[in-house]
Amino acid sequence: MFLFQSKTNVYDHEYSKELRDMIKSDSLRVIQQKHFSYILDKALTQTGIGEILEIINCALTFIEVVFYIVSTYTYPEINNKLIKTNELINTIEMIFLIYFIFHFILRFYTCQNRFLFFFDLPNLIDLSFIICIIISRHKLLSNNDKYFMRMFRMVRFCYLFRIESILQKRTNEQFRYAYKLIISLITIIFLSTAIILEVENRYTRSQLDSRKSDPNVERSSSKWEIYQFHDVVYFEFVTLTTIGFGDLTPKSDLGRLGTICTIGIIIAVIPALYSKMSIVFSLSSTYSRQSYNTISRGSKHLVILGDCGPESYEACLQELYHEDHGNTNFDTIIMQTEPNEEMIKMIKRNNYGNRVYYLVGNSLNHVDLQRCKSDLSV
Repeated sequence: MFLFQSKTNVYDHEYSKELRDMIKSDSLRVIQQKHFSYILDKALTQTGIGEILEIINCALTFIEVVFYIVSTYTYPEINNKLIKTNELINTIEMIFLIYFIFHFILRFYTCQNRFLFFFDLPNLIDLSFIICIIISRHKLLSNNDKYFMRMFRMVRFCYLFRIESILQKRTNEQFRYAYKLIISLITIIFLSTAIILEVENRYTRSQLDSRKSDPNVERSSSKWEIYQFHDVVYFEFVTLTTIGFGDLTPKSDLGRLGTICTIGIIIAVIPALYSKMSIVFSLSSTYSRQSYNTISRGSKHLVILGDCGPESYEACLQELYHEDHGNTNFDTIIMQTEPNEEMIKMIKRNNYGNRVYYLVGNSLNHVDLQRCKSDLSV
């Protein structure tokens, strides 16, 4: 033991005082930087400013989608009115772009793991949108490239899924699943519409350009028509409902491939979400809509929150209502997510004299806490 201490002391003195001070100052600086980002993230969370910034981002995203739909009717610029419309959209979009860049940098600075930050899908969508909008402003791009770049406005529609984390604190599970289902369906249809629209119009423009130089190319205006947004939405609606009039069909191979992928994704995603939502709504009639009503304000009840298994709850209830404890004249409310089959069997066994109630809710949701009368619980 003494030999170890002496070697350690000799080894420690080999370092100069300046080196130790430098290492200490650098470590302190890194800790202070991490500490400030942590304080900023905590302040944004506790004050609700972070949620407000997310809501603003989602609102601007929705406006960007509207701008894209409008742009399908204003390009090409054939008169002064359309030129002024596009200039106004470009000016407003530059203001939005400044906010998107600010919010992206803020999220990157306050995140806990900056390496994994770029593997999050909404962050990748946000970054790709910012880059594409900046590139689309370049004068060296052709009109066809600019038309294709505007499609990334529609890609931002996927960003609306981020608002689900905000809804989790303020809405019930049924509303969240309904929101996810509607947003998923709209995102798939609108995004595929944008892809098919740009691919088809790019192919049509190339055919029109070749038709000008080659008199042998077919000159039918109905075949080489530039599509607008409502044309492709109509085509997808007719296709997905299996009506299939056949008046509008993709002319390019990429357009046909996009239609096949759209149908495949909808068949895979939408039924799964609808099935999950149906299960949640079927349980809501029993557990999610009922509330605990006290007999009198002086009556006692206990609220148990958290996600545990049926065995843990069974053991807890057996201990609470054991005869050795004397007075068991109180109710117990269990609040957690939707119950599984084992939990439902435990609740229906009713071994505690109708003293146990089960509510589906979230402990972070103020409305759910009011349903279980948490302010009057012991």
